[in-house]
Amino acid sequence: MDNHLVGAAGQEEEKTGSIGSFHPTTWDSVLCMLLKTSEPSAQVCSVRNGFGPTAACTWLYTIKQGKVLGVPFRNLDLSKCTLSPRRIFVLLNVLPLSTEGLKLGSSAVQGQALPLLRNFLEKLGTQQEQEGGGASRIKHLRFAERSIGPLEAPVVFSVLPSFLETLDLEGNVLGSAEMEALAQATRAGRLSCLQSLNLKSTRMNDEKMEILSSAFAEAKPLKIECLLLCRSVFGSGETFSSLLRRDTLSFLQELQLNYCSLSTAVWRALAERLKAGELPSLESLGLEWGWPPGELDQEALVSFAGALVRSAVPRLKNLNLKGVWANRHAGTALVSALRSDEVPHLETVDIEVSCESEETARVLGSGEGLEFIRSLDTNLDGQAGVEFLRAVMSAPKKPSWEELTLAVYRMGDGGGIDAEIWTALAAALDMGRLSSLHTLLFIHETDDDDDGEEFKLPVSQTSDAEGGGGGQFFDVFRGVSLPVLSEVTLDDAGFTDRDLAWLGEGIRAGKYPQLTKLSIRGNNFGRAGMEGLFGGVRESQGGLLCLGELGLGFSRAGEGAASLAGALRSGKMPGLSWLMLRATGWDDEGMRMLGEAVREGHMTQIVALFLGGNTFGREGMDVFFGAVSASEKGFPSLELLILSGSPVLEDGPGAAGGGIAALSQNLRLEKMPCIVCLELSNCSLTNEGMRLLGEAFGEKETPSLTELHLSGNPFNEEGLTSFLEALQPQSLPNLKRIPWNEPGNEASVPPWKNELIMNAKEAGKLRSLNVSS
Repeated sequence: MDNHLVGAAGQEEEKTGSIGSFHPTTWDSVLCMLLKTSEPSAQVCSVRNGFGPTAACTWLYTIKQGKVLGVPFRNLDLSKCTLSPRRIFVLLNVLPLSTEGLKLGSSAVQGQALPLLRNFLEKLGTQQEQEGGGASRIKHLRFAERSIGPLEAPVVFSVLPSFLETLDLEGNVLGSAEMEALAQATRAGRLSCLQSLNLKSTRMNDEKMEILSSAFAEAKPLKIECLLLCRSVFGSGETFSSLLRRDTLSFLQELQLNYCSLSTAVWRALAERLKAGELPSLESLGLEWGWPPGELDQEALVSFAGALVRSAVPRLKNLNLKGVWANRHAGTALVSALRSDEVPHLETVDIEVSCESEETARVLGSGEGLEFIRSLDTNLDGQAGVEFLRAVMSAPKKPSWEELTLAVYRMGDGGGIDAEIWTALAAALDMGRLSSLHTLLFIHETDDDDDGEEFKLPVSQTSDAEGGGGGQFFDVFRGVSLPVLSEVTLDDAGFTDRDLAWLGEGIRAGKYPQLTKLSIRGNNFGRAGMEGLFGGVRESQGGLLCLGELGLGFSRAGEGAASLAGALRSGKMPGLSWLMLRATGWDDEGMRMLGEAVREGHMTQIVALFLGGNTFGREGMDVFFGAVSASEKGFPSLELLILSGSPVLEDGPGAAGGGIAALSQNLRLEKMPCIVCLELSNCSLTNEGMRLLGEAFGEKETPSLTELHLSGNPFNEEGLTSFLEALQPQSLPNLKRIPWNEPGNEASVPPWKNELIMNAKEAGKLRSLNVSS
């Protein structure tokens, strides 16, 4: 049997009743049984030897002919299909009548596929009209990202079937011309049955939204129930004033503006539209993130809060304001609006609130009348923070929150309020009232009035009895199950080895199964704390499988290098991608231990590795990068490597530059194929080191590298010259920055550095370099 589906496009005609060069019934007896339990996918249709597309066509044809009963085929995803356009449309022409959803990728849209797609869509529309429903009726049409562009949009949009209910264009960059084509399709009635329009990540802005809004107004009323505009940029209030109108979008139930850049004017316009009752059917409103942060006028949020009344949005059920920080009086206004008797019958609300008054804090903490809040982000600072936690504990029942973020601020009052907050936080945890804790942050803001004293947690009575210093908080924390806890950032929180050991006990008991980030930089722990923490990881049944980011910097973590290396080698932290060990006293022996974890393949997921400001030198560099070279995979995911010393640290510049030969060998062997940024500032890099580094880049292209930091090193004109002479034009094709000045070191750059760099750029060796960097 011929396994090839069809010849090249335009070279072979298919016979009636056949698919390509064979009759589909050849496969019926084999496929009928398979059809009962599965359906074709993009992968099945992409097998390169011809078996996949052949089987897929027969698969669909057999269903279409009614040879297999009980197989209600609904959707086909060809977004990753690698077949030729001709084969793809042979496949589409045998779609069963039950097919409702279709997703297409660039192979089915661009180039030679475009006229075939046009014919296919035209045929869908005309057959439906002529046969009264006897043809395939694709209701849901989706295009994979980057499949629709300036050439495709006018063609595809002009033949969209008028019975479409879903049009998904997410991830396709649509310019003004493409939006004009969609607007024209709207005016022509091609979106007359559309219920869902997905324009996420299409780079929508005021100009393009105005084009579409005008078309919507001309084609009104539309049946759109779901409008997705996430990751757009809107600055003009007029944009929403013209879009959100009752006579145009009277059926709109869901409006998603998550991760959009929305100006204050847009927020005000949105509030006005809501207050005017222009969206009477609205049930879900997504405004997550509210980027850019810090620029939103809080009065606009007050105005928005005033629109949350039944008379304006009678059907509103779901409101997402994550990332939209309602500060002080805006927070008070929002909480008051949500507790008002006039609020709609809300079901889920996500908010971020900073309480201005103790009363607002008590109301929020008690949860009374706010049972619909599912995600809450709030500050614990001052007396309001204490009152919030007291209300949590005194409430008749546990809060209904599913996700809670708490940011604990240090007040710097000599320990009074700070101690009260941490004591109350420990008590609330101990009562089981904060089991929804998702993120815990410690914000240590310093100012001119800071007393300069190290912050210390309230001491636990347990630690006194056991003869060691430990905080009440971690004494409680170790015994509390927190099933959704994702982030713990307690930098400069003043905890000790005993605190870290208690945290390890909680990990050993599996109390934090979803922990993805742990940052404990700037705390007073060393060998004992590291063993307590990572001993808990090693001995736990499940480990920290979700942990992606670990911050141990500015501590004595280097004393416990063996403990961290052991946890890595145990395989209990397989997803670790960010490892921050800056200024931890990490020495040559610590580098050897870390290297063993690399050699055994336990650090393949590492994306960023911070090793700067430490005490290791040439020996540590040789043994670590020697292990990387000897490993099978090396650092396949590594994008950021920081080996820089720092002139502001007591130990002065690092000595990593002495081991540059080992690092250079890694580059030659492509053990860091994805490296984007390499920081070697202040690491005692000499002329010889520069020569070795240049030769490595010259012998092996490194197209991923965009930043190379070399400032603060003792090499001179000879060293930079040897580095640049060793490069080939293709060595660093995408290098954009070689910054010579680091923050805190503003000395003028010697003229010879800029001159040599400019000469290399003119010679085509650094063609992408931004010389102003």
